[in-house]
Amino acid sequence: MILQMTLLSETIFSSGEGVGNIVDINVVYDEMGIPYIPSKRIKGVLREYGEELMKYGEISQKSFEKIFGRSGSKDPALLKLSNGYLENYESFRETIQYINSLNKSDIKLKPEYVADYFTLELSQTAIEDGAAKEKSLRTLRV
Repeated sequence: MILQMTLLSETIFSSGEGVGNIVDINVVYDEMGIPYIPSKRIKGVLREYGEELMKYGEISQKSFEKIFGRSGSKDPALLKLSNGYLENYESFRETIQYINSLNKSDIKLKPEYVADYFTLELSQTAIEDGAAKEKSLRTLRV
């Protein structure tokens, strides 16, 4: 089964790594620079909502554990996910591989160039008493 998601706003699935002094919070991307959503993050969000459903009696703990697995158990969970990739992901990879296979070194598509194509850098700061708070400026790649 294929799960299709539509992101309605800028989204960041952080890699936990920054890019020097330029980007404080970066997205996760593959070795070619194409961003993706790790399956662990998708399952974590679904699990969190499952816990809410369980809390309000919409599903039983037994059903929850059957779907998501039980911590420390070797019993397999029903829910198995792969990473979330952009539509046409394989086509993007093939195009990048083709361009990089050309023998002209000046047209290689480095991962950071590819990531720049698919992402946007946003800056934000905290406001305190009507002014920007000291040392609160952050740049995010979304």
